[in-house]
Amino acid sequence: MDKLGISLSAVFFASTLAASTLVAGTLVSGCGDDKNTTSDIVDSGIPVAIDAMAPEPDAEPNYCTLLESSYGDLGALPGTAEVGPQDSDTPLGPRLIKLRIPLNQDTNPDVLVIELWENDGVFLDGYSAKTIVLIANQADLFECSACVFIAADFVVGQSTNFNMTYSGQLIIDAIDPAPDTGRIQGSLTNLKLRAVTIDSSGQEVTAMGCKTTLESITFDYPMTLAPVANE
Repeated sequence: MDKLGISLSAVFFASTLAASTLVAGTLVSGCGDDKNTTSDIVDSGIPVAIDAMAPEPDAEPNYCTLLESSYGDLGALPGTAEVGPQDSDTPLGPRLIKLRIPLNQDTNPDVLVIELWENDGVFLDGYSAKTIVLIANQADLFECSACVFIAADFVVGQSTNFNMTYSGQLIIDAIDPAPDTGRIQGSLTNLKLRAVTIDSSGQEVTAMGCKTTLESITFDYPMTLAPVANE
């Protein structure tokens, strides 16, 4: 399965999660022991198009009705973390960790999705605690290794409304990808997101599309084994 296909499936079960009664875990504070926790990391892979790196046009009106104009500081919310192979045909190959965090309790919730791709980009040497700046390649769904987006008003079986982060930080305080015994702890801060169009040719920023911000969110989830992907 390609990266886009996995991203589309990343929010497949989110509508049932939004209605659940999960209790958010308590965030364990403090940084990991990895040497990269004190410095910002940007994916050094293939550069994305210039428009994916451009600053937000602040003067542009925001006519969006799908997203909140800002989600503010959400603190700790219920969510899930799953780990599984990037390619179901290579079960012992590189892994993918996916976090799904419903941002509201709507029937069709806005779902924050985090994808962490092992042996790629900022995780080229494997999973470890670190701070990642969500710009450049991290702002493009096809090039990112730490991908953060909101699926607006998500409905199972319908096209995903992608709103990609292009500014902000992902801070991973601790990460253990072992299913059932592992967990992931961290936060997202100062996010800026904007609507993008995704097709086989790549990602394009949607003209006059939705834009939003998210001041802060923390997560502390046990790691579970991802279901086998349906090709």
